[in-house]
Amino acid sequence: MLLVLLITLGGLVGITRVQSKNEVDRVLTALVKNEGHLSPCNAHAAFGNQNDSINRNFLGGPYNPEAVYQYRYFAVTVDASHRVTVVNDNNVYQVNSTKIKSITRKALSDHQDSGSIDVGRNQYAYRVAKNSVGQTMVVFLNETLIYNRFWLLFRVAVVLGIGSLIVFAVVLKIAK
Repeated sequence: MLLVLLITLGGLVGITRVQSKNEVDRVLTALVKNEGHLSPCNAHAAFGNQNDSINRNFLGGPYNPEAVYQYRYFAVTVDASHRVTVVNDNNVYQVNSTKIKSITRKALSDHQDSGSIDVGRNQYAYRVAKNSVGQTMVVFLNETLIYNRFWLLFRVAVVLGIGSLIVFAVVLKIAK
């Protein structure tokens, strides 16, 4: 019984975790490709290969143009003199221009092409790339909202697993 629970619930939780990570990667890729902007017209990449029936039906899900509005993100450019310019901050709440510049400097100080950074109670994934004019561009995506589904499923799996084991133990005790 324990093995079945571990495989079933662990598999569901593991798949959801991988899906969440892949979604973050796809949305960051779409943001980089579209220089910090997502719209229903340019966000197809965020939903993966729609010609692949497994992706469309199980992994990324079918493309829905309205879905782009669920993401919270911002984008900046950094010129050769390290001046940070906010390109798009229309899709975040309570993260002002000054905070965005500070977050960008902190992310760039890690000298990584991608990573995560805490902003208040949220965690933002970021990716560094070059834009169409050769400037350094950094896009940030609130991944906390995406991973909320994973954490909810994880908590439910733990409760269901413990509950199932208790019921199984009671049934075994009664059967003796």
